[in-house]
Amino acid sequence: MTNLIKQLTILTTGLLLLPLSLLAQELNQKQPTGLNNNKIELLIRDIEVTRTNSQGNISSYFTEIPQLRINNGDPVDFKSSVLQPYLQDCPSARRQLELFDQEIKQAKKVKRIGLLAGSGLILGGLFSNIALLSKDKETYVPFALGFGLGIGSILYGGIKSRKHRIVANRYRDNSVKLYNKKCYLPLENGALNLPLVQDSLPPEKKTAGNDGITRHYQDTVLYELIENDPKNYRFASLSLIPLDIEGANYHGFTYRIGLALNYHHSSRFYANASYKIALVDNLTSSSDGGKNKGGNVNPRISPADYQRAQELRVLGSLEFFGKDKEVSEEIYLGTQIIGGLPVQTNTDIQSKRRISWSVRAGVTTYRSVLYSESGLDFSSTEDPRTEVPNPLTGEPFVLHFDQLENGMAMLRSTNLSAGISRRAIRNLKIEVHNKAFKGKKRNSFVSEWYADLLYAPKLELGKVNYEYHYRDPGFEEDYQYEILPDATPLRKLGWRAGFRFYSARGWDLQLEVGQRPGLTKNMEYFSCSAMKTLGVEF
Repeated sequence: MTNLIKQLTILTTGLLLLPLSLLAQELNQKQPTGLNNNKIELLIRDIEVTRTNSQGNISSYFTEIPQLRINNGDPVDFKSSVLQPYLQDCPSARRQLELFDQEIKQAKKVKRIGLLAGSGLILGGLFSNIALLSKDKETYVPFALGFGLGIGSILYGGIKSRKHRIVANRYRDNSVKLYNKKCYLPLENGALNLPLVQDSLPPEKKTAGNDGITRHYQDTVLYELIENDPKNYRFASLSLIPLDIEGANYHGFTYRIGLALNYHHSSRFYANASYKIALVDNLTSSSDGGKNKGGNVNPRISPADYQRAQELRVLGSLEFFGKDKEVSEEIYLGTQIIGGLPVQTNTDIQSKRRISWSVRAGVTTYRSVLYSESGLDFSSTEDPRTEVPNPLTGEPFVLHFDQLENGMAMLRSTNLSAGISRRAIRNLKIEVHNKAFKGKKRNSFVSEWYADLLYAPKLELGKVNYEYHYRDPGFEEDYQYEILPDATPLRKLGWRAGFRFYSARGWDLQLEVGQRPGLTKNMEYFSCSAMKTLGVEF
């Protein structure tokens, strides 16, 4: 009887507990599982990059990067694509990640817009100024205004971009914090899901007092110097000249484009050939007020035989003295992307730099429009024209061609040049033994100061348009003639001096001032060029 009562009691208890057991099982099935069991950590790593060169000199710097550690796996760079799959069941954290992406895109956008707008304002100011100067408006306000607004736009874009990145970092931190606070549920047995994305970085080195959040990664760069012979630096290159501006008091501003060929055999010999042609000649739209000393004469807008200004220059240099000296120089090793940020590594090394003194010689053919609002005098040996009589009086016209002030003529010349130059040559090549920056790195360039004397065995002026306006009571007439200014005094000597920085690849920059052969005065000029160079070293 007792056993029967026990069995009935057990059966009754089981029947009563069955619904509770089913309810508990249903509740257990509704508990968060899957992605919400993934452990997510945000690591803000202070990266110490230590540079060690072959002489044993050591220097270092710090940079900060964010990383993710998923389920105690290897840290990976923080990217939305890495974190997003883990936040599908956590709307509040996912929203913070979306805001992070928006701020990053906005940061890139405002920086790009600032750079493009700034560049456009600077170029717009430059070309507007050239256009105004070509119309005889002596002002530099457009260029100064465009340059100032352009630099301001670039700086403003950079500042706004930085603010967006600061806000983005807050959203980044919040996405992980909200996940851990609201959505993370560890598995009871302590097991961890495998990370969806894994990556590997160099081994971590924990520092004293490390709290498990901040890590230090040490990058040691070792390299070997495999080429350091500036005396024998050899290359050949082609330079595209998209920007060349020449200013002179005999034609205003001229905008030119062109090509250049370079052959650098060694420090002992170097040759260069360049051709430039004007896209914009600064021809004035009016020349009212320019008067001949002997009568009321207004010249035409352009010379009688106008052609675009151009210059063809060929020269070579030969070293007569050179010396290598030891110098400490900084060389770029490479850039490593850490945390989505470029971490650049440079190092200081002892290397050779060649100082080369050379003689230069060459030939230049040049043509340009001669014109100035302040007046340029042209003289002619032609006789006055008298074949056109006044129909009222029958008397012939008497025209004087001896002083054609403010006339416009083409100057054509062939100049021989001879001078001296001082070049500093660096030719450095290293091989880096480090998996982040491995490979061969080259750092080579030539900087040159030069001065030349010019002599023009061939120098000629083209014809000047001469327009005579006859005004008399009862009779008005305009007469146009082409006058050869062959009696104009010309000077066959000139000079130039300048600076140039060039290499086999990269940008070729040049500044030059001088005085060309031509009229006896007002032939001073300056020019600045920017050239994109493509070449090979051997």
